[in-house]
Amino acid sequence: MREMHTYFEKLRVTTEQVNPEDIQRFCEMVYWAARDNQQIFICGNGGSAALASHMSIDMAKACGDIRSISLTDNVPAITAWANDTSYVEVFSRQLKNLSASGDLVIGISASGSSPNIVEAIKTAQNKDCKTAVLTGNAGLGQQRPLRSLADHSIIVDSPVYGIVEDVHCAINHILFHYLESKLLDSRSQTRRDSEGTPPAVRFL
Repeated sequence: MREMHTYFEKLRVTTEQVNPEDIQRFCEMVYWAARDNQQIFICGNGGSAALASHMSIDMAKACGDIRSISLTDNVPAITAWANDTSYVEVFSRQLKNLSASGDLVIGISASGSSPNIVEAIKTAQNKDCKTAVLTGNAGLGQQRPLRSLADHSIIVDSPVYGIVEDVHCAINHILFHYLESKLLDSRSQTRRDSEGTPPAVRFL
């Protein structure tokens, strides 16, 4: 199937262009927030909204009680702010009420220009939160302010929405495995320290 091979080749090329150090730093930012018991907020639109929910539940359940909230999940709040003020404020208004200094806000935007994600990052910075974005080059003729606005950004260099979203999803799974490993090691060490037992021997 020609379309399949073409798509997979584009996905492979694009994935190889992502800077591994950017992914490493993103994972570390999430880990530090989780370690310090800070709240982690995630937001996006469309497919990125679904990924925000996916990322949040991976953190909260699979990685063990990380304090994460997907701002896309509160439909009454989103529709209230969209109806009464502006869709641009559907995430920033929630952050004004819920976030605190030191929290981490993650924005996901395949285009890098979503107005409500831009507003959310600005609000987060005004509240002294850490900020990170997963972004890309999807869409033509757009300004991409998120690249330089957040404290840290991962840029997926593709104009195709599906490719950008696929790579973002892969980054989420990398994050999951990173957190699972780091938190498991940390909790095991804490348990050994509290019980006074020697570290387990690992056979390689």
